[in-house]
Amino acid sequence: MMNIDSTLYNGRPTDTRSEVEMAIYDKLDSLGIEYKRADHDHTDTMEDCLAIEKVLGAKICKNLFLCNRQQTSFYMLLMPGDKPFKTKFLTSQLNCARLSFAEADKMQEYLHTIPGSVSALELIFDTDNNIQLVIDNDLMSDEYICGHPGINTSTVRLLREDMLRYVREAKHEPTLHKAIIEKKQIQFHRVARQMNGSLYYETDANGDDKVYTVNPYRTVFSDGFYYLVCSRERSDNSTPDKISNYRIDRISDVTLIENKGIYPETSIAGASKNVDTKRYISTHRMMWGGTPETIKFICPEWAITEIVDYFGGDYEINSNEEDAETGEKMMIVKVESTQDNMLIWARRFFDFVEIISPASLRQILRDDIAKAYKKYSKSD
Repeated sequence: MMNIDSTLYNGRPTDTRSEVEMAIYDKLDSLGIEYKRADHDHTDTMEDCLAIEKVLGAKICKNLFLCNRQQTSFYMLLMPGDKPFKTKFLTSQLNCARLSFAEADKMQEYLHTIPGSVSALELIFDTDNNIQLVIDNDLMSDEYICGHPGINTSTVRLLREDMLRYVREAKHEPTLHKAIIEKKQIQFHRVARQMNGSLYYETDANGDDKVYTVNPYRTVFSDGFYYLVCSRERSDNSTPDKISNYRIDRISDVTLIENKGIYPETSIAGASKNVDTKRYISTHRMMWGGTPETIKFICPEWAITEIVDYFGGDYEINSNEEDAETGEKMMIVKVESTQDNMLIWARRFFDFVEIISPASLRQILRDDIAKAYKKYSKSD
């Protein structure tokens, strides 16, 4: 049975520890970062960590040291301890050859530690930046981030923002997060797939790899994917005309533009003056761009479940009436949504939903139905 000291200690230990462990405490202290410490026997599994979590009063995250197939690119992934690690999903997000666990000799060379003891705290030893830090967005909602200080006989608890400051001082802050915090522009490529499934960069009119320059504002999770909410820089450097959303797993080669600040989100036409992420997601399902507007439609009363599932609680029922032909109880509903967002839902339920306004959206659906009818009216 693993022995755990039930005392939650403040700061560094008073007894003699390894040079690696003490160097980490030195770095934390030099930055003025407050931290708690739990001491225990060697931990070999996430199950062992559950008992330590009770002492720390916080969850212990997974710290995975990974590399690509060629062992030329190395990554440290921080993710919730109870979240399964899906190699294929992360490989797709990073747009690299299939990831696997890196060899112990590379861990020792770059991080001065051994398997079972790795954490973001050891990034101070990777002075040549051989390792790219990747933080799962699900971890960013936690108050604390915990990790071993070079050896898995102790676990340190830091506030999330203090851990981010620590890795920033170690020159390993994730580029996208750094850009959002420091309000700096970024550039990146977008990737798509060819018919054989392989990845390629989107190209511009000249056939060159297309470069996106954007003002990043925040990341959001919607319908199973993470998105970057941002605005595109215009060629004449004027204020961007709209908010755009890009799937993060389709972004590659993110670089920070150190000397260029962002256009404030609230300065863009149609953007909300008060950022409300929950409402933003409900008006931008599937994260299509565009400015939300009032949309009115008529549908059966039983569709209320579908309305709440898709638009959330931000809707208004104006009247109830019976369908003259079927006698079915109908309702007129108003929602705030972008047209693209509404089109997805209306196309899905076109057989019982009728758009009333705006007229432009009604016309788009009318044209869609005409095209579909033309295709399906052909004889087999």
